[in-house]
Amino acid sequence: MLFIHGAYCGAWVWQRYFIPYFESKGWHGVAVSLRGHGQSDGLGTLDMLGIHDFVDDAEHVAQNLNAPPIVIGHSMGGMIAQLLAGRCPIKAMALLVSVPPHGLASAAQQMWFQAPTFLTQMGAALSLGGWAINPAMVSDKLFSLDTPSDERALYLSLFQRESSRAAFEIMIPQLLMPPLPMPRTLVLGGDQDPFIPRSEMEMTGSFWGTEAHIIPDLPHAMMLDVRWELAAAPIAEWLEGL
Repeated sequence: MLFIHGAYCGAWVWQRYFIPYFESKGWHGVAVSLRGHGQSDGLGTLDMLGIHDFVDDAEHVAQNLNAPPIVIGHSMGGMIAQLLAGRCPIKAMALLVSVPPHGLASAAQQMWFQAPTFLTQMGAALSLGGWAINPAMVSDKLFSLDTPSDERALYLSLFQRESSRAAFEIMIPQLLMPPLPMPRTLVLGGDQDPFIPRSEMEMTGSFWGTEAHIIPDLPHAMMLDVRWELAAAPIAEWLEGL
């Protein structure tokens, strides 16, 4: 399994819950930190990097595995996974609250009316990193409220700057070249996610020839949330059918 993180973070988001969980079920998990993220090089040139540079990173890892991977992409990482599927052989992919093929512009417009303070905070983090985030203003948009407040604050403090180029590119449609036959795809979302509305996840599912599965009570940062098993268990069940 190749895990691809979303914006503002790195491979570390998978290491607490998801990788140990799937390895306990016999799956080998590899998490990549895209260039300029986590412990990878490139932070100094982050704003010059675009989505296709990050796809290059994921492709390099995929091609050095001993078999075509099952790719798990979260949010921005979901767009990277979709682009990767058109570049190199993969066995299957799971798209978790993924950026849809047509981009985030419509979802962002909807959020601007519903949660402008949250968008302003994430805009500050785009340039300055996690220290610019006020946890009281954003944590309830990323995590469920029963996730301990000290854990939410810790995760937000680990957030980093994001590429302004990549942030722009995920707003617009990408030239996706799905292979034929299409890889088996799971589209999974949460009804507590303010980023990706149900309608956007359903369009992603339609694009990849499947239905979106919307999990009750699941927030955007599902792999770090106290309710992480609500996301992990359906993925494990899906894996058994591959």
